[in-house]
Order: sequence, then C-alpha cells, then structure tokens
Amino acid sequence: MQQLDEFLSRPNQMWLLGAGVSLDAGLPLMYPLTDRVIELAVGSPHKPLLDALLADLPRGTHIEHVLSQLGDYNTLARRSSFGKAVIGGTEYTIADLEAAHTEILKDIADTVRWGYKPARGGNPAVVGWLCCINQLGT
Repeated sequence: MQQLDEFLSRPNQMWLLGAGVSLDAGLPLMYPLTDRVIELAVGSPHKPLLDALLADLPRGTHIEHVLSQLGDYNTLARRSSFGKAVIGGTEYTIADLEAAHTEILKDIADTVRWGYKPARGGNPAVVGWLCCINQLGT
C-alpha cells in the first residue's frame, strides 16, 4: 500500500483511460447523453433550434456534432451582414444561437455532474446521485 501511495504522490503523472471508462460511474456515453439533452430541452425556448439542428445532420449524430454545427451557424451569422442564420427555414439571431449553446452546455454539465444511466433491459433511467449510490451497491 505504501508503494501505491508513493506512486500516486509523484508529480507529472499521466493517466490514459479508454472511452467509456466513466460509464460505470453513472456518466453516459455520447448517444445516451444526446438523448438526455434532448429530453431536458423539452419545453425550452431552444428546443425548436435543437430539433432543426438534428434534422440538418445525418443519422447517427450525437451532441458533439450538434454543438459543432451550432458553432458553425454562429460563425456564419457573425459573418452575415444581418447577424442571423437560417436553420430549418427559421431565422436565428446570434443571441438565439448563443443562448441555445449555453443551455445545451448547461444540460450536459448537469447530466455529467449528477449522473445519468439510461433505461435499459426493462430498468428505468436513473438520474442524479442515485446512479452513483446504486453503483456502490448501497
């Protein structure tokens, strides 16, 4: 145990972990995270924009793609003399695009902060601290 403590106390460490390593801790992979962000957006002012972005992107899109597309539209709006971008036939201002970006990031941060395990195998989705407690078996 002392050797492990000494090893962990060394400066300049680098840990290489594979994709999905956080799943057991209650942090969702990209597609469940995408589904959760869409679920959290229901009833919000940016939901139509989120839907338009998803419709604009190919099947198999996840939230990183949505954020990249949103950033691209924001850049185009900033270059436009009108300060707007048309997505799915609707005009969005730079302020609209930035507000949607902020809300999506907030939903991602909340999901990661509190944990989320999607419904699976007949079990309901687990949201929040419960997914961490369930993982510990208490």
